Amino acid sequence: MPTMNWIVMRLTWNGCGEISKRAVNVLIESLTTNQTPGIHRRTIEILKQSLLEEQLSDVITRLKAYSLAPETGGFSSQELELYKLLWHCSEPVSYGNFVAAWHSKFPS
Repeated sequence: MPTMNWIVMRLTWNGCGEISKRAVNVLIESLTTNQTPGIHRRTIEILKQSLLEEQLSDVITRLKAYSLAPETGGFSSQELELYKLLWHCSEPVSYGNFVAAWHSKFPS
């Protein structure tokens, strides 16, 4: 069975040392699956380290679709990690671009 690092390397790098849009989509989608906490945390670390500035708005748009305010009254550890990733992506983005990303719909 391939390791997480092997999967990431095969999906992410487009030959120019940049993470591809397809890889970002796959990694974010994988965050919604039932992963072990370690793999979930590693996926978020890879995204934080690899995202390009021009990809941040798309990631914000994608992340808002996931429940970041659970009705249970608190965050699970995985939801908290998603929130931290959203925060990480939001910091370098201007307020106007953040609002636009937050209110836009991600194409299916």
